[in-house]
Amino acid sequence: MTYVTWSGGFRPGGFNRAQAHVSGPLAGVFTPPLFYSPDNLTNYELGWKTEWLDRHLQVNGAVYREDWKDTQIEIFDPGFTGNLTFTTNGPDYRVKGLELQFI
Repeated sequence: MTYVTWSGGFRPGGFNRAQAHVSGPLAGVFTPPLFYSPDNLTNYELGWKTEWLDRHLQVNGAVYREDWKDTQIEIFDPGFTGNLTFTTNGPDYRVKGLELQFI
């Protein structure tokens, strides 16, 4: 048996509760944005399930790729006494993989 899967998902954008000044090691390096954009994930997968040797051996597997755009990341600032984390958009990611299972 073979199968193909396509799926997608997203997290909505939003706003940080406080526009604050970052202290500690991030001071002067990062200014928290007031707003951040939604991020999107798209998944592609091709898989197979097989039986061999009169059903004594199963070989299953899949190859996949995930494209993640405008990743939302949390930045922790331990030096600030109000809102300790801020959300911002990070880089895009592409993940590729192969899964194999022998039973």
